[in-house]
Amino acid sequence: GLQSLVSELNRVYASSPALWEQDNDPAGFEWIDGGNAAQNVLAFVRCSRSGSPLVGVFSFSGNPLGRCRI
Repeated sequence: GLQSLVSELNRVYASSPALWEQDNDPAGFEWIDGGNAAQNVLAFVRCSRSGSPLVGVFSFSGNPLGRCRI
């Protein structure tokens, strides 16, 4: 199971240029919400060189949030 998970994560990473094309360029990353400590949520945008965005939203809460406005 773990091998399948890592394989799928690698496939998604390789097929999503926004995750790796601009790793060393500040234009490749922007916070949407990096300070939501009350709900334990982080949100950010990664951009490829062509400007295609990929939005990541992560909840580190142990409880369901229901609706969470970003």
